[in-house]
Amino acid sequence: MARARPSVAGPASVLLDRLGPSETARVVLAALRVGLTARPFAALPRSQSARERKSRRQALPAVLLYRALGQVVGRERALAIAHDVIVAGGVAFLTKTLGDLDVASVLAMTPRQRDTRVSGWLARFFTATTELERAMPAGEAAFIVTRCELVRLVSAAGHPELAPAFCASDDAYFRARTPPVVLERPATIARGDAVCRFRFRVDGEGVS
Repeated sequence: MARARPSVAGPASVLLDRLGPSETARVVLAALRVGLTARPFAALPRSQSARERKSRRQALPAVLLYRALGQVVGRERALAIAHDVIVAGGVAFLTKTLGDLDVASVLAMTPRQRDTRVSGWLARFFTATTELERAMPAGEAAFIVTRCELVRLVSAAGHPELAPAFCASDDAYFRARTPPVVLERPATIARGDAVCRFRFRVDGEGVS
């Protein structure tokens, strides 16, 4: 069965597409200026772990870009553009972290094998604290995120409105798999829920 990588443009391409070369250059310069003085996580305690430091490095570019966009194009337009750029960056991160995800091979696993594989994937995500729901039916997997560092960090920086963009990158990535994966997420921390509930199933129409 053929496998497909997500067909989402990279962050730089998205920025150029939305703004054009001239405005993109202005935003890049503004982001550099903002980056020289901004301390978006100053209200938080000093980071004490590698996981915290990596999470801050993951969230920082989104905050700086959003602030720079606000200076150049205004806040309303800035949020829409930042959302699309964050989604593109998130898809790139998921592609790098999960590799060329072969959905068909996961479907062929026993429940125990699938649990082991999914647990291994979850361990790579330093921005989330997760609990796997085990022994799911064939073709399904589920887990709960009890803590999301990206939501916490953008909120601490004063920009909770950025949080849903990180969720949207998950949707974009899994939709582009072959066969496509349906992500059901009835609760998310970004929307104010206590946890994020992820449930994945393969789109039956996409299975040959």
